[in-house]
Amino acid sequence: MNTDQKLDLILSEITGIKTDVHKIKSQVSGIEDTIEVIKTDITELKAEQTAMKQDISDIKAEQAV
Repeated sequence: MNTDQKLDLILSEITGIKTDVHKIKSQVSGIEDTIEVIKTDITELKAEQTAMKQDISDIKAEQAV
């Protein structure tokens, strides 16, 4: 194997690695987007839970009267 062939092989491997890195970056970006959606859902659930706790407190207060 001469020098040009070796360089072509190295270039081919580097190109493959770059492709893999781009795929990984895309996947990570997708995961980040999913995490943001989950965070939003959790925030909404917390707000609903707080409202439910307030409703329960109100009902308890009404029953105590």
